[in-house]
Amino acid sequence: MTTTEAIKLLEQFRAGHVGRDKVLHAFQAAPVANLGFAQVDTHRALRRGFPEDGRQTRSSRLSAVLYGSGSALTLDEFALWLNLQDVYWQGAGRESIDAVVIFAALLSVGIWGGPFFSAVAGHLWRSARPA
Repeated sequence: MTTTEAIKLLEQFRAGHVGRDKVLHAFQAAPVANLGFAQVDTHRALRRGFPEDGRQTRSSRLSAVLYGSGSALTLDEFALWLNLQDVYWQGAGRESIDAVVIFAALLSVGIWGGPFFSAVAGHLWRSARPA
């Protein structure tokens, strides 16, 4: 429950439109929305200052770029880790290239499919919320 929703509920209680039990239930309810496959912390904005709604800040974008760069370098060295020898330019070096291609494909699904997955999550979120 957001601060705005809490104020609205208390104003409805004061006006006599909502009963005491409903107010108590709303404030005692767990601060998570169960989506079936995940639980979203709905009070995170109150505790941490930012919600779990995927808003991007400059620091989150920078950390994503740094993480992606580190992942690419790690995957590039996959053949060295697996085979413990420098086989990058040989036939066995194909494993490293395959790993990078698979990672790039999954990353592309995440980037290009982001709006779709966001819409699906929003639909599930709205359908999971009690009326």
